Amino acid sequence: MLWFHPIFSALVLLLALYVLALGWVRFRVNHLGGRGVFPWKRHVLLGKVVYAAWTLSFLGGAAMVRIHWPAFFLKGAHTMGGFVMLALMGIGLVTGLIMDRQKAKRRALPLLHALVNVLLLATAGYQAWTGWNIVQKVLLH
Repeated sequence: MLWFHPIFSALVLLLALYVLALGWVRFRVNHLGGRGVFPWKRHVLLGKVVYAAWTLSFLGGAAMVRIHWPAFFLKGAHTMGGFVMLALMGIGLVTGLIMDRQKAKRRALPLLHALVNVLLLATAGYQAWTGWNIVQKVLLH
């Protein structure tokens, strides 16, 4: 059961990289003078799936800690990274919903959305690294 959280999180990270690739098309067209067709609906849908899955992963990780240790959260980098991800997901979701529901030509909001989500992916990569350390110390011993 303890393996579910790291495996699920890794799969969601892969899906998030795909969502980033979809968003890159829009960035390239709007800001770099490139050409391409932005798959808006797919990007929005899969972005929401990633946010929901990472939120569930956060809750699942907290539940696993609670079941196997006498606390909801272990103090450390992995826990703090999870909280940072929650905050970034909130900002990414709000900016994404505004752009999806109130379509208009914009420059700043899409850039903010992209920046927040790139930071989110970087944090997820950090989570994978700190999570691997936990897997080695706890699950592989």
